[in-house]
Amino acid sequence: MPLSLLSAARRVHSRYNVAIVDQRSDPAWKETLKSALERRPLLVGTTSVTGRQLRHALDISRFVKSVSDVPVVWGGIHASLFPEQTVSEPCVDYVVRGEGEQTLLELADALAAGSNPSAVPGIASKDGSRAALAPPREFLDMDTLEEIPFDLVDPGGFFLRSGRPTAYFETSRGCPNECGYCYNVAYHRRRWRAQGAARVVRRVGEMLDRFPGVRHLSIVDDNYFVDRKRAIAIAGGLAGLGRDLTYQVQGVQAGLLHAMTDAELVLLRRSGLARVDIGAETGSGRLLAAMRKRLDLQDLLALNRRLRRVGIRPWYNFMSGFPGETEADFEATLDLVLRIMRENPDALVSPIYNLAPYPGTEVFEEARRTGARFPDTTEGWADFSLDSSNVPWVDDRARARNAAAYFLSIFVDGKTREYDTFRPLAWAAAAYRPVARWRLKNRRFGLLLEKLIADRAIERLS
Repeated sequence: MPLSLLSAARRVHSRYNVAIVDQRSDPAWKETLKSALERRPLLVGTTSVTGRQLRHALDISRFVKSVSDVPVVWGGIHASLFPEQTVSEPCVDYVVRGEGEQTLLELADALAAGSNPSAVPGIASKDGSRAALAPPREFLDMDTLEEIPFDLVDPGGFFLRSGRPTAYFETSRGCPNECGYCYNVAYHRRRWRAQGAARVVRRVGEMLDRFPGVRHLSIVDDNYFVDRKRAIAIAGGLAGLGRDLTYQVQGVQAGLLHAMTDAELVLLRRSGLARVDIGAETGSGRLLAAMRKRLDLQDLLALNRRLRRVGIRPWYNFMSGFPGETEADFEATLDLVLRIMRENPDALVSPIYNLAPYPGTEVFEEARRTGARFPDTTEGWADFSLDSSNVPWVDDRARARNAAAYFLSIFVDGKTREYDTFRPLAWAAAAYRPVARWRLKNRRFGLLLEKLIADRAIERLS
């Protein structure tokens, strides 16, 4: 389900009629949107994430402007970090910066009243040929937020995780850490805010009552275990619900989870915790320190073994292309990937992504200082992704090596079994897994004909 749009609508829908058009699942989205535009809505809003999603957001916005004069509003991380550039697009009228729930409501109120919304806190608007930024809005109190209006979307819109219908769920926002590659430092300003444990458990129970087919929750928090007592209280509450429910947590700081006692880890597993996504990033302690990543690699390995014993599957995220990364640093990352899987056969690893200097990060500023040229239009940012290097300190040889490692690490574990993967693709991935592991272990990155075939196939599909 489109959680970002549902979150943005959680306040405005109580006062206005809201319709959500999901471009991903509606092949006739233009016809659906055109029909909605004929009813003269106050505005059309879209979210924005740096990378390929921007192209789709632009398609929507340009289509709206081609058939109507309805105001177009952008929100989301990218627009919030680049409000002036975003609102300068001819097809964009307003940008909601930061959290959108209250700002979108006040923007709608202003448009409905025929007043100028440019003074609404959190808004960016056009002022002739310039962008006008209203004062920023204060962070919202998570415990005052209304429930997500799930009834605005198709209740069957769940993906499968290990065969279990899955819904996205949020319990906290932000992160107190200062990692040099993370957008959170600029977007949430190192503030962590959370809903109380009792409310989280109550919300889960209510959601399961409303959608009895849901069997798994994907908790999208940036750093779930910041408050240890809260996490344990939620686990106890979920265990007491007596429901057939599992869940995973997408944002986990390894040190915080490793600080849990064995009994607490057992409770987490008994409550349904099936998977944790952990930012490992690199096998180089030197680079971790340079990026101010709070991670002890020995603690990470110990946690990996503990999670295997208790039955919680870890998924580790990795990157390459850090400033100052040497061949030895890269080798250390590959060694850590292979050791994690050797010591915990249930462990999963992300593809070894290329470090992306996202707007608002320290790495972005470093890249700009050292000669990187970044897009001066929103459309230019659509080609910005994690599967190719965008930093000036990575030379052509390292770029080719990193691209090979990215491709091979897609197949080294059982990732494709986690989701409802197209079955022939899952079979092909399983058959290629021993080859991918052998290549990664022996650093055989040359003559990757299989990568060329896969790249061609992706080009044709897209």
